[in-house]
Amino acid sequence: MHIAKLGREIKKFIIILSAVLLCILLIQAILPTGESKNKITDIFLTRPTFAQESTTFPADEAGISAYVNVGQSIDLSKIKSALRGIQAESSNYVIGIIELPGLPEEEFPHIYISSDGWILAYYSKFAPVSRIFQWYGYEGGIITTTTLQDAIAKICPTIGANFNQIKTNIGYYHFKYPEAMKLLLAVEWIPGDKDIDTFTFSIPYEATLYEGSWAHYAFDDDYMAVYNSVYVDNTKVSQIDNKTALVCDFFKQAQTSPDKLHTIELRTQYLKREDRAGVAAVFIYQ
Repeated sequence: MHIAKLGREIKKFIIILSAVLLCILLIQAILPTGESKNKITDIFLTRPTFAQESTTFPADEAGISAYVNVGQSIDLSKIKSALRGIQAESSNYVIGIIELPGLPEEEFPHIYISSDGWILAYYSKFAPVSRIFQWYGYEGGIITTTTLQDAIAKICPTIGANFNQIKTNIGYYHFKYPEAMKLLLAVEWIPGDKDIDTFTFSIPYEATLYEGSWAHYAFDDDYMAVYNSVYVDNTKVSQIDNKTALVCDFFKQAQTSPDKLHTIELRTQYLKREDRAGVAAVFIYQ
């Protein structure tokens, strides 16, 4: 009996250690220029316990998700006024759209709120995971939040919950990829007066990559003179001209081929001191 239990513990330790080593390999393989350590973050993915039992949460629709239990019951009658729209509801839960500042309407997250205290913000399983990068308020350096975390933060005052007390309990999970264990996010950020920046990445053969996606952001202070483009392996994948905009999409298979050095390049023209441009890459893997 004790031997069997010890065997299970050793197996669990090996699985965790393997995940950590793969994470280290992938982090080492993503090399933004400059302050690279401040521009990479990694997150363990863990399935929420309530989603294993709930028949009301749309697990077949959800992709990347952030979730937390606020530790108190929730009066759902207070929720509706805080949502952009209602998609489904009952006496026990509400599913809707929550608006976040700085995001175009098509980038607003979905949010599930149950009367027993669970909040889960998510994007569709068909949407690129790169939507979670929060450009609004980002000024370079350490990545401190995501759009999904901010969605949870926004709903907390409506239900009388203290976000600062629960934010360390927020978990992440991707319902489309139940075997995935990690999310890695890297960003390159160009403030005004800089023309070009790049970073490289390589996917180790030891990693199972489920999804790679990118996000391209531009902030044009006066809508007059920003021109910036993103290239992956010297192929242009996005261009934003004369406006503030956000574009998210998936890497093509050839752009994430394993054990090969891939390059993401952000090129700008006429970027003024007040303007900003950035590119983020997100990888879901085991």
